[in-house]
Amino acid sequence: MFLSRPLTARLRPRLLVGVAAGLALSALGTVALATDSPSSSGTITACVKKNGQVRFVSSASQCKRNETATTFNVNGASGPPGPPGPTGPQGPAGPQGPAGPQGPAGPQGPAGPTGPAGSAKAYAVVIPGATPSFVASRTKNFDSVTHLGLGTYCLKPSTGIDPNGSAVVVGLEAQLSQLAIGSNVLEVYDYQGNTDCPGAIEIVTVANPQSGGGGSDKVAFTLLLT
Repeated sequence: MFLSRPLTARLRPRLLVGVAAGLALSALGTVALATDSPSSSGTITACVKKNGQVRFVSSASQCKRNETATTFNVNGASGPPGPPGPTGPQGPAGPQGPAGPQGPAGPQGPAGPTGPAGSAKAYAVVIPGATPSFVASRTKNFDSVTHLGLGTYCLKPSTGIDPNGSAVVVGLEAQLSQLAIGSNVLEVYDYQGNTDCPGAIEIVTVANPQSGGGGSDKVAFTLLLT
């Protein structure tokens, strides 16, 4: 009898600790089982007694009269968004893409400023015929043009312009000519130092020279002195 009391006193705390540990492991096992099987709504249901004892169930209808049904969310509410992260380094340039289709032509721009005056001493555009005339806006330093005969004209330059000391350039003015331009060429010839119009320039125009044509009063021309 003397030895049984100390032995009982020593074993009783161990027994109580073992029981408490068993209850704790039982409760943890129940929680783990419940959290592994949440409802489709993302919640866990439990029945809670007034003494704080918790029993996890699959439905609130399983709670007894002395228990209160309680629901827990599996996932908590979303927190506020965090601040944006720092800008990453710039990546390498990508390969050049194919050329796109050509766009439509843009509207015509405004007219540019008038260019400086040319270096020509004199120039003229002559409208042909028995009574020839100048195109005033395209004539400079020529006083008159007269008709000497079929396709022959005399152009008198203004005072101070010496035709014998200048280079003479004569060209066809097709837009003002009265002949159709086909396979035959309209030609213009100039003569300087002539006796028909002294101090002036004599111009002879010929139509269709390749077909044996002769002088014509229907060939307009441009004359330039440099």
